Amino acid sequence: MGTALVRHAEQALTQRGCMKINLQIVSGNEGVSRFYQSLGYAVEPRISMGKRIPQNIAWGD
Repeated sequence: MGTALVRHAEQALTQRGCMKINLQIVSGNEGVSRFYQSLGYAVEPRISMGKRIPQNIAWGD
C-alpha cells in the first residue's frame, strides 16, 4: 500500500510540473530509507537545518 501511495503522489506531482521530489528521513530510520531506495530515491549530499521553538513544543509527546 505504501508503494502505491508514493507512486500516486509522484504521478500527481509530475502532472503538476514538479521537477524533483525531496524527502526528509530521520537518520537511523533504516527501514524507511530502504523503502524509498527501493522506489528509486537516493541519498544526496545536503544539509537540512531546523530550529525548535520550545514554547510551541508539547513536552512528553
